[in-house]
Amino acid sequence: MRRSAAGWLLAAALAVAAVLPSAPVRAANGTWQAQYWANRFLSGAPALVRTETAVSFDWAFGSPGAGIPKDNWSARWEYTGAFAAGWYRFRTFTDDGVRVWVDDKPVIDQWFDMPGVANTGDVYLATGTHRVKMEYYEHTGWARAYLSWLRFSGEPEYTGWKGEYFNNRNLTGSPAFVRDDPKVDFDWGWGDAYPGIGLGADDFSVRWTRRMRFDAGYWRFKATVSDGIRIYVDGQKVVDSWREQDTTFVSGDVYLAAGEHEVKVEYFEGRGRAIVRVEWEQLSAPAQPSPTPAYTQWKGEYYANRYLSGTPTLVRNDAEVRFNWGLGSPASNIPADEFSVRWTRTLSFAAGTYRFYARADDGVRLWVDGQLIIDRWHDQAATTHQGDIALNAGPHDIRLEYYENGGFAEIALWWEPIASAAQWQAEYFNNVALAGAPAWSGSVAEIQFDWGGGSPAPGVAADRFSARYTFAAQFAAGLYVFRVRSDDGVRLWVDDQLVLDRWVVRSATDDEAALQLAAGTHRIRLEYFEDVGLAELRLSWEKREDAGSTAWRGEYFTNPWLIGYPTVTRQDAAVDFNWGTGSPASGIPADNFSARWTRTLVLPAPRTLTFSLRTDDGARLWVDGQLVLDRWYDQVATTTHTARVALPAGVHTIVLEYYEHGGLASAWLGWQ
Repeated sequence: MRRSAAGWLLAAALAVAAVLPSAPVRAANGTWQAQYWANRFLSGAPALVRTETAVSFDWAFGSPGAGIPKDNWSARWEYTGAFAAGWYRFRTFTDDGVRVWVDDKPVIDQWFDMPGVANTGDVYLATGTHRVKMEYYEHTGWARAYLSWLRFSGEPEYTGWKGEYFNNRNLTGSPAFVRDDPKVDFDWGWGDAYPGIGLGADDFSVRWTRRMRFDAGYWRFKATVSDGIRIYVDGQKVVDSWREQDTTFVSGDVYLAAGEHEVKVEYFEGRGRAIVRVEWEQLSAPAQPSPTPAYTQWKGEYYANRYLSGTPTLVRNDAEVRFNWGLGSPASNIPADEFSVRWTRTLSFAAGTYRFYARADDGVRLWVDGQLIIDRWHDQAATTHQGDIALNAGPHDIRLEYYENGGFAEIALWWEPIASAAQWQAEYFNNVALAGAPAWSGSVAEIQFDWGGGSPAPGVAADRFSARYTFAAQFAAGLYVFRVRSDDGVRLWVDDQLVLDRWVVRSATDDEAALQLAAGTHRIRLEYFEDVGLAELRLSWEKREDAGSTAWRGEYFTNPWLIGYPTVTRQDAAVDFNWGTGSPASGIPADNFSARWTRTLVLPAPRTLTFSLRTDDGARLWVDGQLVLDRWYDQVATTTHTARVALPAGVHTIVLEYYEHGGLASAWLGWQ
């Protein structure tokens, strides 16, 4: 399964609406039939029905009419009228969510909280009568809703990319919708978001086209993508990676004469994470193969970008890969942020099984003889990852890749022989209750599974199965953080102590549990069940040498929704800011920005803490993944919100999310 909480809520609302008796809605030409609900979900009978001449409203902090509250309401407008043949651009301006259909064809889908934002969608209409429907909801704060359209004599002009979105992965048939995208830079995540109505979270495709002016010279087109992508320039294929794949960086070079050129990007999403980001840069000379002198130690190739792309800015011998640059740079010609490195070396090993460790802030990948054994290519605080591999006696090729986004920079690699590869005893059951005799049992090397819609083992159903994994391992004394990602339910025991209990139906979700362990052998037991849909289960742990850290990891975004990659990532000593009418950092606007702060908190004994929060504007506070304060609305910093939370001894994760709309900006969090 893969559906967000909002998705479940919307589905439930639509299901309720579907069974309610209703007469067909009709409106005379030039008038709108309007229905208003006293909830955000268009559910139940409307509280207010009336005829309106246009969708052009600014209610500010008020209500649209009798029986409708100032916040948490929704509306639907429907219009039937005559249209001449041609392309039409429909434009909305709303605060908050909006959806528009023409003849039941989705044109705009922005169904989430937002300040006043304009959205557009294009559709071709034949001469005749057509039906326009707009749905809107207001959460809190300002409320406004506008809809208009404009006919083009020919095909509409696009100020950015013409984006054609298809409800299949093959770019076939008519697009589900067409829109003007300012750039090809999307991260729809793992299924909690999708490009628009008419498309699902998986199995869709997009074609973007645009004419742009280039200077004469060699140009490199680059893409970060999951899954497939093709890039054409003037019909010449420059990048071709048309396959299902995890998040991957690809690039291609082409010589362009000075003038305008047509660029076309084709993309498809299979399943899993959906991300596509396209960039380009001019090269000072044609791409040349890197020189390959003899390197007696680690060959380190350092790039002045996060993507290992282009010619390395610096190539050198490194005696070992063990660096902690802090907020600094690896070299004078490498920036302190947004750089990447590739280290390669051939080393001889005795026969045996080896455990490789990589500690990184931010992303890291490790290959041994071309086999990827560590893949943590994402922003993260300094974290230690491990992977095991059996090696024959003799030389073996090691490749380590690393990138730094912002804030602190750290990377280290080491390994040790182990007696044998870790083996879990696995049992799979054809029910969700771990009942009866297992349908399959055996050994697995690690718990890193993404079965998608398939079966985990022979004789086991793809849906409504359960599994139990047991493992005895040696641990050094210390504080350990266990991390689990599952779709659906999961329970984790250590020495028969239940340390994590999420035995519920849900989409893929990450959980953590911290536990102090004595030196010696400890027994791990993981239980899991899959309901229906997608199935995923992952387990890892690390010894926290840095558990006492009090620094916050601050991620700052140039929008008020925490969308996309942070523009600035840094370490903040405390969340105690009063920016007034200014900006929190270079590159961040003074208004309409957001931030996320994350840190760990170590409690040597159980305590009940009182968290205090004061912000201008909205904020949300989580403790160990539990939402304890939700004040996600515009407000002045005159009220202190509090929450009491009982916490056991151990390591706890604190996350504060914040947005600034306009005017003064401040954020403060404390506890005692």
